[in-house]
Amino acid sequence: MEWLPNGRFSVNLTDHLKLTDTEVISAMRVAARDKSVPGHTPARRIMQREHFKRVAEITDADRDIDPDSTELLSTELKNMFGPAAVFTDQYIQKG
Repeated sequence: MEWLPNGRFSVNLTDHLKLTDTEVISAMRVAARDKSVPGHTPARRIMQREHFKRVAEITDADRDIDPDSTELLSTELKNMFGPAAVFTDQYIQKG
């Protein structure tokens, strides 16, 4: 986002904690209303409570049966709802 240095939150704890919730929410409200502002779509989705919903949780057992199960599901959902409506996030727990 434009109002953040380099478009990202600082990883420096002191700098990060200088930002208030009010500043962040205020910037999200501006971005949600203005399509030309970077971050408009995610800001609008958050502010209007149009969050992505979890449709599946692929387990290790699912991956044992078909290692491509996540990609297959993602492709099918994109075919059904369009690519912009589908977000795939994979996390494989370590240890």
